[in-house]
Amino acid sequence: MILATLIFSLLSISCSNDDDNGGNNGNNQGYPREVTITYKVTSSASQAADIYYLNEEGGETQLGNEPLPFTKTMTVTVNQFDGFLISGSVIGLDNTNLDMRAEVLVDGVSKDISNCSSNEGYISCSATYVFGSED
Repeated sequence: MILATLIFSLLSISCSNDDDNGGNNGNNQGYPREVTITYKVTSSASQAADIYYLNEEGGETQLGNEPLPFTKTMTVTVNQFDGFLISGSVIGLDNTNLDMRAEVLVDGVSKDISNCSSNEGYISCSATYVFGSED
């Protein structure tokens, strides 16, 4: 449910202002451009996690019980307001202390990091980045 909400939000953002002048009064300088996206998920409390990410075609990739640390690097051509998402989740035993870190890097520069922790036996941690949001 959390993942669906995040994906919907990213798609809504990436589709908004989708007009002939770039959606920002023509101010979409530098787009489209080719970048390297790197996703990372780590945990000191778990050796594996379910991983979800938006892939190079803009679709969702789901990997079950993926060994940690997880890293995925891809080269993509992006437009202004294109979004990228990585999410990891682990279900453990009740009262298990869990931690997780999710990160999105663009051309080797960290753009979003989430450090998450839980003692309820379940953890989900995600990081997102939308191009043009810094402009």
